[in-house]
Amino acid sequence: MKVGIQGVKGSYHHLVAQNYFETIELIECMTFDALTRSIVDGKCDIAVMAIENSIAGSILPNYALIDESNLFITGESYFNINHNLLALTSQGINEIKEVHSHPMALLQCSKFFSNIHLLNLLKLMILLYLQKKLVRINLKVWEL
Repeated sequence: MKVGIQGVKGSYHHLVAQNYFETIELIECMTFDALTRSIVDGKCDIAVMAIENSIAGSILPNYALIDESNLFITGESYFNINHNLLALTSQGINEIKEVHSHPMALLQCSKFFSNIHLLNLLKLMILLYLQKKLVRINLKVWEL
């Protein structure tokens, strides 16, 4: 069975697909939009897509993609996410000045970051990530 995921082999979506289905042929998609198109275009038989997050809540854009593509949900899986913070072996936790990651991962780790006084840094990194993304698609960004 051709199973589409947003992301790449080794990602959480891939792990969910492996746990949910017996045998899969993995179809990697870089965006959720590309993932829904891959089903509509027949490139994959089924897809694994995150639609809920216990910390961040519903992922409304994904619900919209499902609706707009006339797709439907056929099952669900719960998967415990465990993030890791990587640093140089000689670096202590208090020496970390910047954290770069996906905004959802940063949000999921906000309690950890607030405990080590990196919460303001976390907010800054999310803002910088979003600004870079907006600049890439030629939208004007204003400093508030």
